[in-house]
Amino acid sequence: MQRQIPAVKKVEVLRDHLENDVTLSELAERYHVNVNSIMNWKKRLFESAPDVFSKRAERTTKDQQTEVEPEGGTFLTANLT
Repeated sequence: MQRQIPAVKKVEVLRDHLENDVTLSELAERYHVNVNSIMNWKKRLFESAPDVFSKRAERTTKDQQTEVEPEGGTFLTANLT
């Protein structure tokens, strides 16, 4: 029986690989996962990446931002410098 690895953990593994140039074999050892699993996750990530940047995804993000806008449509800002 295969264990279920949470999506957040898969992202962590792939981020380590892509941002820190950690090899797949090192990742497999470090995170106790199979190299083939990591390769499949990476493939799925890049196959779904165009959806993230599509017009539909942008619209969804805008809709989500609209939902969290405070009543009256104005936000408070602070000078953090």
